[in-house]
Formats: sequence, C-alpha cells, structure tokens
Amino acid sequence: MRAEGGPPLANMSAPPRSTLVLNPFKAAPGRATNWGLAFCARVDLDLNLRALWPGWARGLVHPEPGRRRHLRLCGALAVLAGVHPASLEHELFETLCDDLLRRAPAADLPPLMLASRATAEARTPEPDPLRALAILTHLSGRTCDPAGTPLLSEALQEGHAIDLWTAEAPRA
Repeated sequence: MRAEGGPPLANMSAPPRSTLVLNPFKAAPGRATNWGLAFCARVDLDLNLRALWPGWARGLVHPEPGRRRHLRLCGALAVLAGVHPASLEHELFETLCDDLLRRAPAADLPPLMLASRATAEARTPEPDPLRALAILTHLSGRTCDPAGTPLLSEALQEGHAIDLWTAEAPRA
C-alpha cells in the first residue's frame, strides 16, 4: 500500500525478520498420564431409567431420534416428580424442557468437573438418578458447573454416557 505520493508503507507490527517458533506440549512417548485429573463419576441416564422402569425404557431404542429425546425427558422429569414416565408422554417437548430446568436438582458435587464421552473402560456408573440429573442439567459442552444455571445438555437429550473428571488432589 502506498501513501499518497510517498514510499510504500511497511507493516511494523511484524517486521520481516520475525520468526515464530511453536513447541507443542505432549507427554513423553510410552508414558501414560491423567493430566492432573482424577476420575469422578460415569453418568448414563438411560441406564438409570432402565433400572427404574425396565418395561417402559424399552422405548428408548425407538428408531426416531426425536421420539427417543422426548421419552428421555419424560423419564428425567418422572424421576424428579415421583411419577411414572408414561403419564408425561402426552406433554409437549418444550413443556418438558421448561419443567425439567425449573426442577433441576442440586447435589453435593465438586465445584467444577470436566466431561468426556464414556470410554470402553469398565467403570461403575452413577447409581443415583437424581445425582445423574444434577450433573446432566449443569453440563455445558465439556464442563459441569453445579453452581451454574441449569441447562439442557446434549448428553441428556441424546443419551450419551459421560465420564467426569475433577482436579487431582495435590500430592504432599
């Protein structure tokens, strides 16, 4: 770019002789690491619903994703309301969402947890459906903040089992 009647303007924010070097951080080869995180819980709402209502929960394998999502919300709200989920199936999806977020349970959870899709590694899932719902209604992306505003997480709607991780206690 030229100034009117003058020499070309130079970009002084990045002189031409600047060199940028990136050194990515990675674990040493052959050495397993947990990156300072400790396993906290595995949450699988579908498993909780199958334990509570085995006959009804067979509908969670319905071929239509929208129907599975609706049934999952019926089950979650039924856990909170203490009713059978079949009694909620006539409710609109939006009504179920609003009721679930309004009644989102609180639980004694670590202040912040990181979430990842559950791996094939055998882990005992969270047996308490109320604690599972407290986690799933406070999950945003890959973080779970129990003190935050209740949300309708993808894991809750789609039925993904998740593993939760907390900061590892410092070693003395």
